[in-house]
Order: sequence, then C-alpha cells, then structure tokens
Amino acid sequence: MPIQQLSIPELLDSLLALTQELYKYERAYALTSEDFYALFSQGKLDDGESEQTEDFCLWAGLYETKLAREQALRQASRTTVQKLINASESGNLRLSPRMAM
Repeated sequence: MPIQQLSIPELLDSLLALTQELYKYERAYALTSEDFYALFSQGKLDDGESEQTEDFCLWAGLYETKLAREQALRQASRTTVQKLINASESGNLRLSPRMAM
C-alpha cells in the first residue's frame, strides 16, 4: 500500500514495527541506525561477509522506510490539523481520541 494511503494509526503501527526491527540491528552492531546509514550511504563500511552485506542492505532499507513513514506521518498530521482549523468556528480546536487507549 502506498504511504500516502496509510492512515495515521497505520503509519504509527508501521513505525513501531520498524523501530523494533531497527533495534535488533542497532543492538547487534552497537550503532544507531542514523549513524549506520550515514556510513553506509558514504560507502565507508567494509561488508566483507555475505551475511553482513545482507544485514546492511536490509538495515538500510528498513531505515529508509522509517524515514519515509515519519515524513508521511508529519504530513498526515499537518493535514489533520488543517482540517481541525477549518472546522473550528471559535478558533478553539476540539481534539478527542478516536479509540480507547
């Protein structure tokens, strides 16, 4: 499903799952995904073993997906805020949960 079609709850669920997957790599390699991705993107990592090559490609792909989902979430949230503003007559925005927490 294209990112633009995901609802905010779906984006949040996806981000949670991605964060959990990224954590496994961060723990295994003792490096944040952000720092790993910077090194990976610059071609500075020696991925001599085929297992590491696969790990690095998967890790980079997960991180890129997370960045894209975070951007989509920010955009969807801004759209929701704009809808709230447009629907408000008094200038006070009414925000209520859509489901039980």
